[in-house]
Amino acid sequence: MSTQTLPSFETIEMALSCLKALGTASETHGLLCALFGAGVKIRKQGWISSLLSSHIESGDVMAEDAKKSLERLFDITSAQFEADNCGLQLLLPDDDADMELRMEGLAHWCQGFLAGMNLLGIDVTKHDNAEVSEALRDLTDIACMNYQGEQTGNHDDEVNMVELVEYVRTTVLLIASEYERRQAQVGDSGLAH
Repeated sequence: MSTQTLPSFETIEMALSCLKALGTASETHGLLCALFGAGVKIRKQGWISSLLSSHIESGDVMAEDAKKSLERLFDITSAQFEADNCGLQLLLPDDDADMELRMEGLAHWCQGFLAGMNLLGIDVTKHDNAEVSEALRDLTDIACMNYQGEQTGNHDDEVNMVELVEYVRTTVLLIASEYERRQAQVGDSGLAH
């Protein structure tokens, strides 16, 4: 199965702006990934409604297009979590964007993910699994980072950014596999009764 590509960062930013939704594209996607990663079954329309600050008027073509972009983001993200190889992509500014914007996007993504975990009642400051606890601490550090580099296109900055994105991606997969394991244990114990 080929992995579909997420809508672009700009597409989701424009969709959220059109719908007067709160949060950035990266933050919104991070929160969605936290929900899927923790194994929560969520309805697409319920998730989209939770983002809106007002009702979509009938016949508002721009708002309907924006909603379709969010639906696509939801569907592709869901498919990525359901895939065996979990080709998870993070919704971040494009690689040709300024490094400051890209780092800010990664920080926002992590903030959204952590907010999603908190929303689910998962204490991100102390988790009963040591590996997950360390991963959540790392995501918290990344969520708080502030890029101090010069706008020089430094190769080291680019390498560091790629490594950070990959680390966040694998960290999220680690957390998702822990919650998948927990759900399997609950399911197995439920069958025993």
